[in-house]
Amino acid sequence: MIFLKDYINRLDNKKIQNKERKKNMRNHNPFYILRNFSLEEAIDAAESGDYNLVNVFLEIIQNPYQRHEKGKYLDRRRPSQVEGKFGAMFLSCSS
Repeated sequence: MIFLKDYINRLDNKKIQNKERKKNMRNHNPFYILRNFSLEEAIDAAESGDYNLVNVFLEIIQNPYQRHEKGKYLDRRRPSQVEGKFGAMFLSCSS
């Protein structure tokens, strides 16, 4: 909980309104990040002639900082069927 206390203190010191803070966070943290397993699914479908996922991803990545109705597809965990498949490894920002 030390992190939370430090964060609250920092917010108090900066005197930034919550509305402004949220706006700044939304402008610097995308809602959507394309994952390898999702891209592999899109590539596999496209190789079979179905470009629907490719088109959805293109629409989303043009503005990843804004919520998209079609973005629900990306709000999911890695499916179990891709475990061990090339490109399906999960990496964090600190990896």
